[in-house]
Amino acid sequence: MYSINSGFSLRSIFVCGFKQLFLLSLMLLNSLVTVVQAADTIETFDHDQTNFALDFVHARVDCESCHVQGVFQGTPTQCENCHSAAGRIQASSASAFHILTTEDCSFCHTTADWDTVVRVDHFAVKGSCQSCHNRRVARGKNAQHFQTSDNCDDCHRTTYWQDAVFDHSDITESCQSCHNHIQARGKGVQHINSLDNCEDCHNVFGWTPVPANRVDHDAVIGSCFSCHNGVVAEGKNTNHILVESFCDDCHVTTGWNSVAKVDHGAVIGSCSSCHDGVIATGKHSQHFATTAECNVCHSTVAWSLVTFDHDGVTSGCTICHNDASDIGKKIDHIASSNSCELCHNTVSFSPVLKVDHTAVFGSCSSCHKADEPNDANHLNNTEECNLCHNTLSWN
Repeated sequence: MYSINSGFSLRSIFVCGFKQLFLLSLMLLNSLVTVVQAADTIETFDHDQTNFALDFVHARVDCESCHVQGVFQGTPTQCENCHSAAGRIQASSASAFHILTTEDCSFCHTTADWDTVVRVDHFAVKGSCQSCHNRRVARGKNAQHFQTSDNCDDCHRTTYWQDAVFDHSDITESCQSCHNHIQARGKGVQHINSLDNCEDCHNVFGWTPVPANRVDHDAVIGSCFSCHNGVVAEGKNTNHILVESFCDDCHVTTGWNSVAKVDHGAVIGSCSSCHDGVIATGKHSQHFATTAECNVCHSTVAWSLVTFDHDGVTSGCTICHNDASDIGKKIDHIASSNSCELCHNTVSFSPVLKVDHTAVFGSCSSCHKADEPNDANHLNNTEECNLCHNTLSWN
């Protein structure tokens, strides 16, 4: 039989147990309410109000994938802090074959699709160009690319692959070894006919335009006019004299305006079309009046070498031979009229082959000196010759 003390002890145990069960029930009920309230909070919580808006794939991820064990505060917002094998949040991370970068995923990836890279921000890339542009990871040099060990960024830019600026400073081979339409752009179909020494005219800073002072005419195969035609290069201006299209007949390659010589064989126009005192030297103020072309008397060898064509001239010599327009009588010429043709001929001014004594003003002795004629038997007298002799025959 139990004693009074024993009964009291059993009742105490029962009461204590009941209290504990009651408290436990209250705790469970409170937890249930908390869960319900949390569920309601999750349903109504606007994640966009945080510093990390949920979009695309992130919007479909379970909360506990990022908020591990219900920890909300301190959850990373940078891609690389979650997408890393070493982080607390075990999100998908870059493969072992990923190119070397600053690990800021947002430079290249988007939350829409992890595997599709629509852009690459090269500022985030650490490795060399060819570590990616090797035809495996990304597009590399094509089969027509010229041989080089240079890095891609020596010529190419990250904004556009085709917009290359080549550094020619270390090139020792000829331009044509690359600029041959296979490895690099060569001469266009409208290029003037020339040798393949590009550097004779072009420079490495810009393919076009070609500075006029950089054209080595020794490299030009075609004629001058094939280039200097007013289309490819400066040609004859509207005031140019009428000539054939052989520029080098008169011009030199060192200076377009310095006409060192004129090949008159290339001139199509008349002499006066050029020798008009404006374009070239014309008749001076003392030149006798004439409408004849220059080449009637002058030659193209020298301006002063004059051979006048006297055909048709029968009189009026002094119109030209007057010491003003042309050579006239010398100071020791015998006194005579101005009818030059009575004694001289048009072939040569001297010697005089005939003398028309009717044109002579002076006495016989003014011309026929004492020793003329050379006759030792002539009697000695002071009379004029015409007392005995006549002008038809001395004897």
